[in-house]
Amino acid sequence: MRDELRTLRQSGMPLTDNRDAVQGNTLLARHYKQEMANLTQWVNSLYAQQFGETVQQLTQAKRIFILGMRNSWPVALHLRQQLLQARSDVIILPQPG
Repeated sequence: MRDELRTLRQSGMPLTDNRDAVQGNTLLARHYKQEMANLTQWVNSLYAQQFGETVQQLTQAKRIFILGMRNSWPVALHLRQQLLQARSDVIILPQPG
């Protein structure tokens, strides 16, 4: 068994059958389909007017403060990084330390 595992390890990453990839039988294809379904559900639940008003307020604000407490702090940090690509003066609270 050890010899077989060493042989498999040296052969590199296993390739999937192209037929499975096209039909969506791979884990990656199923994950992609689920992500697309999640995004579609999210877009369909948005209120276009409210979303537009929120974006407009974000662009017109002098500063944006993002609050991230405990487990939501990394998510707030990521949102800050994304907003900094489009505008300045985005501050995350509370600061560590």
